Amino acid sequence: MQKLEDSFEGAFAIKVLHGENSVEVELSEELRNKHPTFPVSLIKPYKSGDAEKFPLKNTATLHIPPVQSLETRKFTKLLKERTLRTKKVREYLVRYSDLIFENEWLAEKDIPKAK
Repeated sequence: MQKLEDSFEGAFAIKVLHGENSVEVELSEELRNKHPTFPVSLIKPYKSGDAEKFPLKNTATLHIPPVQSLETRKFTKLLKERTLRTKKVREYLVRYSDLIFENEWLAEKDIPKAK
């Protein structure tokens, strides 16, 4: 999950500048076990979020479409047939008429009006 994490923590106040190459910062309580001295190359100036430049930054919402039951879905056609290793269960690759749904493998007993 490292790719999804923030690459920088902060903002921290600078306590002491050690020469030209290192900085000692005041760490928050949750980071108290970390060493407070960092190379200058890792330090960036703090930029506050600008609500005028990015008005939708914190107002984005996730829309999840309602889930339909198997009875309300309409099948266009059966694409493929397969038998599982047990040789007792037959499955069919079903295409739905709705564009929302993808092709799906269903057991014979789960398909409405299946014989």
